[in-house]
Amino acid sequence: MAKPPLKDAGEAGRRMMFMSLLILATGIFAAYLSYTGAINLGNPVDLTIGINQAMPIDAIRPTADLDVTVKLDNNENKVLTLTAPDSCSIFRWILVDPSGEFVQSGISDNCPDVRITRFVEAKQSLEETYPLPLDTRRVKPGDYALLIRYWGYEDRMKLTLK
Repeated sequence: MAKPPLKDAGEAGRRMMFMSLLILATGIFAAYLSYTGAINLGNPVDLTIGINQAMPIDAIRPTADLDVTVKLDNNENKVLTLTAPDSCSIFRWILVDPSGEFVQSGISDNCPDVRITRFVEAKQSLEETYPLPLDTRRVKPGDYALLIRYWGYEDRMKLTLK
């Protein structure tokens, strides 16, 4: 059965206003749930990178260490299972110049062929710090991009070395 026609424009305006307020309230409620963490509208797993350069790069030392902190956030409500075919596959990095040209990487040849598994509980994080020994013959002060692969998740960070 069809609805009866609206009696006047005022009633149509009231219905339109009510629907607009209802849509607005739903949007505000969803934003509140996302902000408080009750729902996750983002990625199920987030990788963040932090950089700490304790010493400046100079030609006196053969290497300059760059400490990289990687943090893997499990945003899901279930345990995250991480697997790697060997210990060298857990953390890999490549340093490139602003044009994307290769400068240096950290891939080890000395890896026992042992599968590694690690678990991250729901809504928890895994955080580790790795020293990157930068070759001062290849790396000079300036702008670079650091590409990180950690437990199969990748991220890229621009950085300026001193």
